[in-house]
Amino acid sequence: MSVSFKADIKQVTKALNSAQKKVVPKAISSTLNRVATSVRRKLLKEIQLTTGAIQRDIKEDTFIIKSNQRKTIASIIGKANLIPVGKLN
Repeated sequence: MSVSFKADIKQVTKALNSAQKKVVPKAISSTLNRVATSVRRKLLKEIQLTTGAIQRDIKEDTFIIKSNQRKTIASIIGKANLIPVGKLN
């Protein structure tokens, strides 16, 4: 499973002056990373409610590839590992 978020900096920066253009990539990157973290948190809760697994065990199998100023994409990656029956509620 994979979820990605992407922002197009070129469209945003067309209407901005040069001082503002330097700030936009950092703001977009920071926002994408916060959204990815929030989505992952909600995803873990939903998986826990559906499967009865402990969030810690699910969290070990998911990770976030964070956005930066040059690469404005944040991704949440999940491995499809089986959860042992003993770890289910």
